[in-house]
Amino acid sequence: MVSNKSKFRHSITLIVIIKLFLGSVLTFESGADSFKVALLIPGEVNDGSWNSLAYSGLKSIEKELPAKTAYTVSKTSSQYEEDFKYYAKKGYNLIFGHGFEYQDAAKKIAVEYPDTTFILTSGDTVGMNVTSIVFELEEAVYLLGMLSGEFSKSGKFGLIGGRKIPSIESTFHAFSEGAKATNPTIEIMVNYIGDFENQEKAKKLALSQVNQGVDIIFHNANAAGIGVINAVSESRKEGKSVYALGSNQNQNELAQNSVLASAVIDPSVFVRIAQQVKEGKFEPKVMMIGMGPKDEIKLVYNPRIISQIPVKTRTKIEEVRENILAGNLKAPRPQFLKLEKEFELTDEINVNFHLHYNQLVQKTKKQILQGQMPVLIAFGNNIKLLYKGQEKTSRVLPAQYHSLKSIGHLALGLYTASLNYQSEGLSSVEIDQLTKEKDLITEALSNLQIVSIPPDIITDQKKIIDESIKFLDQIIEEENISTSHLNSFTSVVSPYLLEGAAVAAQLELKNLHEIVTKWRNQIKDSDWRNVKILICGPHQPRHGHVTTQYFRRLLNEKAKVGAVGEDRIIYAENKFDQDSVIDLLARHIIDQKAAEAFFNDKFRLQRDLLQDGAKRYLDQLFPHESELKNGN
Repeated sequence: MVSNKSKFRHSITLIVIIKLFLGSVLTFESGADSFKVALLIPGEVNDGSWNSLAYSGLKSIEKELPAKTAYTVSKTSSQYEEDFKYYAKKGYNLIFGHGFEYQDAAKKIAVEYPDTTFILTSGDTVGMNVTSIVFELEEAVYLLGMLSGEFSKSGKFGLIGGRKIPSIESTFHAFSEGAKATNPTIEIMVNYIGDFENQEKAKKLALSQVNQGVDIIFHNANAAGIGVINAVSESRKEGKSVYALGSNQNQNELAQNSVLASAVIDPSVFVRIAQQVKEGKFEPKVMMIGMGPKDEIKLVYNPRIISQIPVKTRTKIEEVRENILAGNLKAPRPQFLKLEKEFELTDEINVNFHLHYNQLVQKTKKQILQGQMPVLIAFGNNIKLLYKGQEKTSRVLPAQYHSLKSIGHLALGLYTASLNYQSEGLSSVEIDQLTKEKDLITEALSNLQIVSIPPDIITDQKKIIDESIKFLDQIIEEENISTSHLNSFTSVVSPYLLEGAAVAAQLELKNLHEIVTKWRNQIKDSDWRNVKILICGPHQPRHGHVTTQYFRRLLNEKAKVGAVGEDRIIYAENKFDQDSVIDLLARHIIDQKAAEAFFNDKFRLQRDLLQDGAKRYLDQLFPHESELKNGN
């Protein structure tokens, strides 16, 4: 639990150190950051197996698309939903849930965030914006089984899994069938660790299998699998002829003379799918990723040991591989996935609608970026013009603006932090801390001298700082914060706060008007009539927002921003990169065209499509309320 003392200390420190010196400013992402991809994985990225595979894919996406990327180690079911929602809320375009276990959470969160694509790397989930990849690792594992059946001297094999889940059981089944294809008299031992990280337990299980005569062990256990490989290496040092088989990634190098071969998933799969999502070509369906012509699933021999494998064995395995590629042979796998679509007709129609709609969004975005329609984007300190395929950016907010707002934040923050102690006495430790914080606030005076603020305004801002220090002196002396202390403080600083805010608004508007006027003179009148203004911000649309007020006056826009009838000014809530902002504009344009075509009212889809029908039914449910509204 965080103590009140800690909360107070951190509140004051953040107010002074962060807000005072330039405040918090929104940043605008572009280029590589315009497309965002996140990854949820059940274990650490250095496991050399399942999680390492996904991380390699993520880093390839970052480099090759390019894209902004992030990942979270998400180990428990309670975390899954929170982590999916975290990235979706931050505007990530694509989120991978790396594992069978993420299905339920993805299905739930995908409904709340229809503009985000959720992809599960194992499973059978399909929805309008959520789908599954099925890595047919069984194809390569079947070949490992054949290799083992030919290569083993004892005919005894060990299988060690992280947990007993369908996707792992399926690979074990494929291995067993492959081994039986070359040696029908084999014996197989199967053990599960219980998790994917306990290398010590995995090692003990592997050593136990070796002691019972097993001479080839295949694991599917993520990081815990390293324990299996270590057990094999130690056994070989003791003179035992035993080998391990790698899974998911090429693990031949983990123990150069101990890993016979690996069943490998190529991380380029992640790049290919992310590219489809970015280009609006992604279709929601279960994607089966097998060996195929791109070798996205493959068997990789250990080059240090391959000479010990008879040529006839490798030839036989290659023939089977070619038969699988040609479709003449299917690697055995249990039917634990419902791979046939089980949608009703209405679900299929919805999926197709969203697919075509998203394709049209991508097409419209390209037209916006290359067309004659000017687009102005206000974000953070800057404003940006997109026109005829060109971009221009100018800074609107000067340093003085942030200093003025920061001083205001100081007073407001001091007030809100003090509410924690309104009826509590202050301890000696807290008083010492407050004294130190008072010294920090005093330093704010020097910050005011750095920026070019008019002398009369500096006097007003100095008054806020002086009153803040006076307020702290009083509560330190009396060792208490009372309601009268707070009321006295707020009533004194209130007019200075408002004056500082007014000057900040004037600074912003002066710069904004100069920039927009200059750009307006460079744009044809016929093009300017179609201008679109996008205002980025972290909160809901505010009618009195400075930039909003300016453009409403400039364009003589009657409707409030965000209200029905608003046309040229769009408030982009929680969207801070160019791609997501242009995406919003594209959807706005498409919806207006559709509304005009269907309802002869281009603003109709700015209201909920069900609004009118809902109102009629609610009037029947609550007739008395309806009569009152109609004046009866």
